[in-house]
Amino acid sequence: PGANILKYARGYTDPESNIVAGIGLDDEQIDIEALQGFMLHCTANGYTFDAYVKDVRSHDDMLAGIALARFGEMNWAGGRLSVVWGGDEQLPTPGHQPLAAQPEDRCIGLPAANFDCEGAGI
Repeated sequence: PGANILKYARGYTDPESNIVAGIGLDDEQIDIEALQGFMLHCTANGYTFDAYVKDVRSHDDMLAGIALARFGEMNWAGGRLSVVWGGDEQLPTPGHQPLAAQPEDRCIGLPAANFDCEGAGI
């Protein structure tokens, strides 16, 4: 999820470098260090975000959905896009369960209308 957030924040470009999806932030506007920590945490625990987004969403909703894959929440602390997350020793709060913790409902915490959870293999 951390790498997904970073890529979305930087934006997806076409061959002519036009942003076709995502936000298009400069690296100075992104807390890359926090996202790297989130990437390491998610990688170490095997957490991924593989949902297929079917509907138009705001940037805030998209980033929140990605971050929720592992207790993450987006914020603009320090004036840069950043992420905070719950540690392994912390108990989940309602609505913030990791996707991997709910095998019977892989989309817990995510708006079902916006994600194809079965088709994405999560």
